[in-house]
Amino acid sequence: MTQKAAKKGGKGKASAPVKKKDNRNKKGRHVKAKTHDDEEDLSDVEAEYLEDIPEGIARKIHQLANENDLDSRKIKLANDADFLEQDTLVAGTLKEVAGFMPETALPASTTEIGQLSRLLFKSATAENDSLRRLKEVYNEIGVYLSKYKSGGLPKAFKVLPRLKNWEELLAITCPENWTPNAMCEATHLFASNMTEPMVEIFYNKVLLPTVRKDIRNGRKLNYHLYMALKKAVFKPMAWFKGILVPLVEEVSAAYYVCERLNDEGYNI
Repeated sequence: MTQKAAKKGGKGKASAPVKKKDNRNKKGRHVKAKTHDDEEDLSDVEAEYLEDIPEGIARKIHQLANENDLDSRKIKLANDADFLEQDTLVAGTLKEVAGFMPETALPASTTEIGQLSRLLFKSATAENDSLRRLKEVYNEIGVYLSKYKSGGLPKAFKVLPRLKNWEELLAITCPENWTPNAMCEATHLFASNMTEPMVEIFYNKVLLPTVRKDIRNGRKLNYHLYMALKKAVFKPMAWFKGILVPLVEEVSAAYYVCERLNDEGYNI
């Protein structure tokens, strides 16, 4: 019995160190000893822990880590920009250059810069071509109105009351060379489609000089110019300010000069 007990006791004493050894081995499987290489390269440790995480969650973790890196870079750049703005010399230069910088991002590659420069030069040449063609069109309209007798007016001429630069385009047509028939039709067009201030300019600078020139040359007023004056009354305020008032002022000035000459002994 004593031998059996000794054998059992011997077995029991020998089994305890074996269990401790097994527990140490089990703990050693899950715990990784730290080395100098692991401290320097944390990506290996991160990869080890992510092996036990599902793939979808691991991707989200990587995405969040990348976003944090980007945010940190932006913050660093912003801090650098603030540091530069605090410098008086740099801040003054930035303010001077800020007005000349484009609002949109500049092209990065030389190919994009070349395309942009070609586009700018193309737009400038296209604008010059359009202006040249426009002048040619209204020059031809002026030639047509200098020979006009009856019929319809060109469409490019009919849109003049709607344009802001109608005076410049009208001057290209040389109104002093229009026939009385053309002046009558143009007066009807402008009086019907222009506002009082705009048509007053036409009456004072175009219609009135044409009427006075015709009376001076022929000693009478052409019938079509007379009809133009009648159609101009459609805008009465413009008619008084653009035609009647300038004539009265000139007559009053002429009457005043005549009185002065009579007072000095000249018989007029």
